[in-house]
Amino acid sequence: MNDCDLGIYYDNPNEASDMYLKWLLKDCEENGISYEVCHNAVEWLTSTSKSELYLEPILDSWINSIKCNEHNVDSPSATAQGIYDYITEHYPDRAEIIAVIGRGLVGSQLIEQLIQYGYTVFEFNSKSDFHIMYKICASVADIVVGLATQEIFNEFECKYMDSVLIDSGNNFNTKNKLRCGKWTRQVIIDRIKRLKEGAEI
Repeated sequence: MNDCDLGIYYDNPNEASDMYLKWLLKDCEENGISYEVCHNAVEWLTSTSKSELYLEPILDSWINSIKCNEHNVDSPSATAQGIYDYITEHYPDRAEIIAVIGRGLVGSQLIEQLIQYGYTVFEFNSKSDFHIMYKICASVADIVVGLATQEIFNEFECKYMDSVLIDSGNNFNTKNKLRCGKWTRQVIIDRIKRLKEGAEI
């Protein structure tokens, strides 16, 4: 791989992640960020990019993490950071109650950030008691973040939820939800810009 600002490892495409990658590459081009997409491990291991993005579709979702080689610093997941930034900007009141469904890498990082900020946070995963989870999400939580790898609430269930729904994949079967792709891409672009300027990310 030629020297570039961002090397992207992408070896298991699907329709949703293809669209995400398309918009990420567009964002890179608009911000003067050079990139190269690797589709196999050999390309990835021989990458000379300044930063790396591991883009792995998991069913209809994805996990984004970006790592800085130059400073050898692991940064928080771009997905967790993007969602956190959106929530704290638009819902800064610490009295907000937030439910996070999914306790993997992204969910764990997001939950920790939200708690440190001062929100009340309920943690769930796809194996949590459904009736308790739905009651909390529909009647108690102000914001529900879906970070699971499958549908959690169907169209009928979503219809009776007053919470703000933030969906990282296809957790909520409704059009009345927010998607986090744009926010996570902005985190990636901002990190690369800071790296190019020689700042810590």
